[in-house]
Amino acid sequence: MTLRDGDHVPWTLRPGKDPDADPHYPGHGYTLIEDGDMIFERDVAVTLRDGTTIYIDVFRPKAEGKYPVVLGYAPFGKHPHIDWDTAFPGADIPPGNSKYTAFEAPDPVVWTKAGFVIVNVDPRGIGYSEGIAQFMTEQEGRDEYDVIEWLAVQPWSNGNIGTNGVSYFAMSAYQAAAQKPPHLKGVILFEALNDFYRDVKFHGGIPNYGMCHGWMQMTSRSKTAVEDMEACMREHPTYDEFWTSRVADLSKFDVPVWLVSSWANAGIHTRGTLQAWDEIASPLKWIDLNARKEWSYFYQPEMVEKQMAFFDRFLRGNEAAIDDWPMVLCQVRDSLKKNHHRVDTQYPLTGTEFRRMYLDASDGSLSFSPPQASDSVSYDAKSGNTTFSWTFMDVTECVGPASLTLRMQAQGADDADIFVGLRKYDSAGNEVNFEYLGFFENGIVGLGWQRLSLRALDESKSTPAKPYPSFTTFEHVYNDEIVELNIPILDAATRFEAGERLELDIRGYDQIAGGGMIPQHPENRNRGRHVIHTGGEHASSLLLPFVPLAE
Repeated sequence: MTLRDGDHVPWTLRPGKDPDADPHYPGHGYTLIEDGDMIFERDVAVTLRDGTTIYIDVFRPKAEGKYPVVLGYAPFGKHPHIDWDTAFPGADIPPGNSKYTAFEAPDPVVWTKAGFVIVNVDPRGIGYSEGIAQFMTEQEGRDEYDVIEWLAVQPWSNGNIGTNGVSYFAMSAYQAAAQKPPHLKGVILFEALNDFYRDVKFHGGIPNYGMCHGWMQMTSRSKTAVEDMEACMREHPTYDEFWTSRVADLSKFDVPVWLVSSWANAGIHTRGTLQAWDEIASPLKWIDLNARKEWSYFYQPEMVEKQMAFFDRFLRGNEAAIDDWPMVLCQVRDSLKKNHHRVDTQYPLTGTEFRRMYLDASDGSLSFSPPQASDSVSYDAKSGNTTFSWTFMDVTECVGPASLTLRMQAQGADDADIFVGLRKYDSAGNEVNFEYLGFFENGIVGLGWQRLSLRALDESKSTPAKPYPSFTTFEHVYNDEIVELNIPILDAATRFEAGERLELDIRGYDQIAGGGMIPQHPENRNRGRHVIHTGGEHASSLLLPFVPLAE
């Protein structure tokens, strides 16, 4: 393994999986292919500032000219290695993606026909690219800067570079944009977490090992070595430098940006996308908050047209291309396939009112008035749960973040992991589910998590609606003491008709079952019983975002 100056390695590595062993791998080496009106150059070598050589694939129109370039930068392998029609049952991906379409990347055939160059990268340490692979680091941002500036001076480039793609293709743009490459002119953040620890690796401080294992399998194709994120999670269970160094400084992100995220991506990308909306410095920004499955939405023809329109504006200079876009497009969920849009100039939406509802253990209710009498309810910490509910008397829309203030005891334990769910039931008592992640339909209204020993808040960043645990120091409990937890519940948008019910579900295990690339927390600290206190001096409450009904 050859290390370069950029390969500062204080963390744990694992040997890469030989890319040649991948049955989909086309083999390494420069190749030029002409296919219809497209030229495809495979394994073009690009030398980074520290001398490291990485390899990219370039798809460009055959006709001579200078074209805008759309860059995809992700560690999954730039070659296609998934059959979109069979790999993800239930993903509802529109048929017809060409054989050149890499995982979560634009279809080069479609984009080159529209006059764009598509470039996909094997980053440092992925595939045959030299160095070792590290994820979401400032070094990765410097590498992407170098690729952007290299692309800007190629004979087929008009000098205007944008970034696009789902998930990591979008996430990598945070660090790159913070480096301010001169020729980066527009960014699409399509499902883009920004904080590895908070958004996906540790939900509420609870390790998400189930999903990490599947993710590492997809990001380990390397001739050298890659960061072992599973091992690093065990070595760094708190929010230390390992994690903070991977969070881009969004105040330096000032290029035009379109953010897209789904309520369905709770536990992966939703929180980070909304954090970016709040913190990026760009004066030109738009956001699409939707209820769709991510891959299905990304590849819908009308969505591809919108992606092209964004780049037509910022990579080609067509001033009118997106004049009719609202700054905020927000889809509110009624039921699984029934949704409606709201438009606004801000998020949270104009007129949002956060109202506090109180838990009452005596009858399992939620109420706007706190119960006067103290009470409690308990459940088995490993397998039990307790619920509190409210029936709406009028049509109501809840759009935005929520939070739960919980007074509780971990009886017989010095720690506890709490899994919070908000659920919707129709007037007949049937649960209403929604689209979830890329290929499921068992989603619920909202999700939250919290490890009791990591409950301390960063007061400088916390608000009542969005508590911000610092996750820096373990504080265990003793003698069954009652403690206060302030648990953020991820943003969502849901409509309730009169007679429909909201249920708050508190439990000691995951709210949504699954495996593989689904947020799961197979190792937790629960034992004994959890006791939830309500009323009196130990009142517990739920803060919800109510918005005025649109005319």
